[in-house]
Amino acid sequence: MNIFRKPILVSPKHLQRMRLRLQKYSLHVEYKQGSRMYLSDTLSRASLPTRQVTDQTPDYLIFSVTQEQKLNMELENIEPTIFVTDERLQRVKKATLADQTLQTLMQVIQAGWPGDKAQVPLCIREYWPYRDELSTQNGLIFRGTRIVIPTALHADMTARAHASHMGVQYTTNTARDIMYWPRMHTELVEAVQRCAICQESQPALPKEPLMTHPVPKTPWQLVASDCFEVNGQNYCVLVDLYSDYIDVRALEDMTSKSLIKELKPVFATHGIPHTLITDNGPNYVSCEFTQFANDWDFEHTTSSPYHSKSNGKAESAVKIAKGLVTHAWLRPTKSANSEPIVEGN
Repeated sequence: MNIFRKPILVSPKHLQRMRLRLQKYSLHVEYKQGSRMYLSDTLSRASLPTRQVTDQTPDYLIFSVTQEQKLNMELENIEPTIFVTDERLQRVKKATLADQTLQTLMQVIQAGWPGDKAQVPLCIREYWPYRDELSTQNGLIFRGTRIVIPTALHADMTARAHASHMGVQYTTNTARDIMYWPRMHTELVEAVQRCAICQESQPALPKEPLMTHPVPKTPWQLVASDCFEVNGQNYCVLVDLYSDYIDVRALEDMTSKSLIKELKPVFATHGIPHTLITDNGPNYVSCEFTQFANDWDFEHTTSSPYHSKSNGKAESAVKIAKGLVTHAWLRPTKSANSEPIVEGN
């Protein structure tokens, strides 16, 4: 059944001849166990003792036989289209002759594959799925129109296929057109991945899409925080992801101690959030802040390092808060030395 599913081009020549003869018929092929093919099995064992020979054979039969024989001769003499120099072809042929595994494979192909995979020598069982595509010619083994490369030449052929450094896809496609050996695709991919030139010149990987935070169901359930500086003064901003409420606090410095000192009254006023989202600033990832999160029983989640967009809500709140604080600094006041007071939101 498998020989009828595959293209004629990849079939061995004896199967190509059979299928070309059957092209003029419209066949419906079904599988049936040999033990159930009573009629054909009986007739094959009870052939006629003599054959009736007619005195005259019709001309159309002579023409038909002649054309079929001519077609068979043409198929026998077809040379596979191989884009390989004669010198390299001789190297492959010499290496095939020295390769014990391929010599065993060649003997099995020429003698005929057994009906059971268990009867196949262990060293060539990996060729079993492709047995209908394998053929031999002029001391070489072919899978369809591709040359089966001996083990001794795998490294050399891999280097030649990868000589242009055009990446995995180009390398595998180039090799797949003219040669074959088991696990060839895997070895070619590994060779490209080990190549320093390919790794250095490969295109940049596409950016991973940002994963959005779950939408909170209640206020102050999910809160984002970040720090910023205006005119030498440090500030901490908190934003509620449910209501977009912003709370800005002035910090004495950028230490975790000062940050915790300002967060405590905010949590006392609005409640302890279920989750606090921050960046990876030193004052947020310190042991002191981790202990604060454990003591006050809230989950502390940090954004991806060097990807401020992943904490976009806090970044947006910083932009708004910076504008408000800057305007407060620039606004005329009664005292020239007075500073803007930032309390609450």
